[in-house]
Amino acid sequence: EATGSGTCLLTDKLKHLEYFFEPGSEIVTYENTDDAVEKACYLLEHPKEREAIAQKGRKKAWKNHTSSIRAKEFADILQENV
Repeated sequence: EATGSGTCLLTDKLKHLEYFFEPGSEIVTYENTDDAVEKACYLLEHPKEREAIAQKGRKKAWKNHTSSIRAKEFADILQENV
């Protein structure tokens, strides 16, 4: 929801996250608490970069990750497996 609303998402680095969003471009990821604090401070000090990441994330979310897109994907999976 953060990306869809145009907010810069700072989130823990999860396996396969890059399948959904490009870290460093559309979202920001961290590996541990110190990394999270460092990146949060950086984003707060660089509002233009933070906003650019937020807008790229928003664009990707609305292009690929809406509830209607997920519903169609789910329906396709059901159709293939039922």
